[in-house]
Amino acid sequence: MKRSTLALTGLLALCQAAAAADATPKDYLAVVKAYADTMIEKGRDTYGTVHSPLFATTLDRTTHRIFDATPPGIAGIRGQDRPWKGANPMHDLNLYQILYALTDLTGEKRYAAESDKTLRWFLGNCQSKQTGLLAWGEHCHWAFVEERALSGTHELYRPWVLWDRCYGLDEQACLRFARGLWDHQISNKTTGNFSRHAAYDRHGPGGGNEFPRHGGYYIATWAHAYARSKDPEYLKAIEVLVDLFERHRDPATKIAQDQVRSSPQPERPAMDSQAKPEEILLFLGSWQEPPVVDCAAPPYPQASGARDRRPSPGGLQSRNLIGDPQRSPRRGPATCSCASSL
Repeated sequence: MKRSTLALTGLLALCQAAAAADATPKDYLAVVKAYADTMIEKGRDTYGTVHSPLFATTLDRTTHRIFDATPPGIAGIRGQDRPWKGANPMHDLNLYQILYALTDLTGEKRYAAESDKTLRWFLGNCQSKQTGLLAWGEHCHWAFVEERALSGTHELYRPWVLWDRCYGLDEQACLRFARGLWDHQISNKTTGNFSRHAAYDRHGPGGGNEFPRHGGYYIATWAHAYARSKDPEYLKAIEVLVDLFERHRDPATKIAQDQVRSSPQPERPAMDSQAKPEEILLFLGSWQEPPVVDCAAPPYPQASGARDRRPSPGGLQSRNLIGDPQRSPRRGPATCSCASSL
């Protein structure tokens, strides 16, 4: 079963279980379909001079329109992280997964077709010609009225799990993005140093913010690009970042962390140049020594994507796992975001 279908099936099962004591049966699939139908009919880009199939990330639920001015704040969400003027497919990844899952569950092909239409347009029109980076992520989004990317800061927000689908829609745009991450997000291609922030429309990589979580996003992106192109430059990019995080590993736990450690680490075996994406990712996580864990302390990590607050031998108290696919975003309960209202 596909991941998106499994997720939606699980969501429906949880809803049904929660309502088991209710005498009135509820059709939760009908609720999900009504949401999807509303987004398809009323949540698209009908603003500015160029109308497009992009979905609005933030809508006023009373009008089904984007806001004319900055909407009221939401606790736990920084104002600059709310793309209320347009589209941000990375924020709304769950919407696209629901559309694909609805086609799988109902047989109605229109849901997947609408998702494909949106992502194809996004890949073809919202990519920087200078860097190949896309107008999505933690800060950047595509504004409907302005017809351009807003916030010049590119930062991946989460793992993008629809690469296979996107390569089928626009392979060249996907490869340009993967190469853009290597050329314009990584500041030093020898050491692997980078910042999670980079300029969207010009060469402007930084350093000193080498978060392992973001490194995991890049590695996964390059693994997909290598599978499609067999370009050895993507294997080189993976190797460089893996080496970077090995130099950051805590000597006791072997977990990558923000502070560089000077102590020597085990030599990593060579990577098979014919490896498949899933084999590359498995390889990156399988050869490391098991972490040393204090069995008397709380489980480590305490929750997927959570930060462990136990004192560590090196004095650092905050660690992130590489490429944690279940990272809990710093988000409060949104009231008008199509992605967070699911």
